[in-house]
Amino acid sequence: MKYHEAFECELFAREKVPFPPTQNFPIQHTYKGLTIVRGLLLKQKDPELWTKVMNLQWINEIQDSVSPDFTSFQRDFGLPGFSSPEEWARVLGILNVNSYSIQRIEKKAGSPS
Repeated sequence: MKYHEAFECELFAREKVPFPPTQNFPIQHTYKGLTIVRGLLLKQKDPELWTKVMNLQWINEIQDSVSPDFTSFQRDFGLPGFSSPEEWARVLGILNVNSYSIQRIEKKAGSPS
């Protein structure tokens, strides 16, 4: 499946979102924003799956900060009117609580990447 074409391409074209969204927008934030947008698009593209995803836990037991305000992030990303800041925060929470990732801290000699 071509995810860009199936999910965000039409939205980005309609809203004229460049890639990356702005010159000063770190690439890590771009990919995080793209992942959140794909999650939010489930509401339109696959309502049944959206309902299932919205039932996942999204607040972790150790709340180390207040819920992020996505208003400026949405504006900088180029989608100020797409969904509510609360839904952006909820999808991010679902991803943070329910996903597992491995992040490389440093490149070691002999490592392939």
